[in-house]
Amino acid sequence: MRDQHCHILWGVDDGAATWDDTLAMLAAAKEAGVDRMVCTPHLRWDDFDEGVVRSRFAQFKEHSADAGVTAELGFEVYYKTLLKRGLDCAPRYCLDGTNQLLLEFNSGGEIPFGWEQTVDKLRNVYGLDVTIAHPERYSTAWKDFDAVYQLKDAGCSLQVSAMDLEGGFLSKPTKVAKRMMKEGLCDALVSDAHRAEHYARFAKMTSRFGTP
Repeated sequence: MRDQHCHILWGVDDGAATWDDTLAMLAAAKEAGVDRMVCTPHLRWDDFDEGVVRSRFAQFKEHSADAGVTAELGFEVYYKTLLKRGLDCAPRYCLDGTNQLLLEFNSGGEIPFGWEQTVDKLRNVYGLDVTIAHPERYSTAWKDFDAVYQLKDAGCSLQVSAMDLEGGFLSKPTKVAKRMMKEGLCDALVSDAHRAEHYARFAKMTSRFGTP
């Protein structure tokens, strides 16, 4: 099974803090049935260091291969950071060897005005395939589920984070996530794991909902 979104690289974002945390996450991922994973560190904050990310990924990739797990490197690119850096840099942060860009908006916030024009440029000027991380976490989708269909109609692929399927009936992200699964709008169910225990939840949800 391939996990297309996780924060397993240590000390580069709000995921694994240490190498030991990384090893614990790797063991938990294997236990959950993962044999391929895309490492997607956040490209969001000012202290982002691409050199450190790539160096640590190279170390992790070698170790994970010995453990029987194939690792790939992508980035979870924050929309406002991408605009600040300029769209010209977007291809650099695609999943290695592909034109797939993982884009996130602000969790709990609205999908920003003008996103359609940005996605159109990324797709038609830069030739990228845009994937949106966890649409279920954006307040725009809580208020009007049609926002999810608008993302789809714009040509975006959509990920659902497994942990968002576990909330109670009052959870707005859970309500949207379950409806996305029901209506076939999820292109990838992902762990979005930040620590080892998240993989048990990923296994539970993939068993329940399958992997699109």
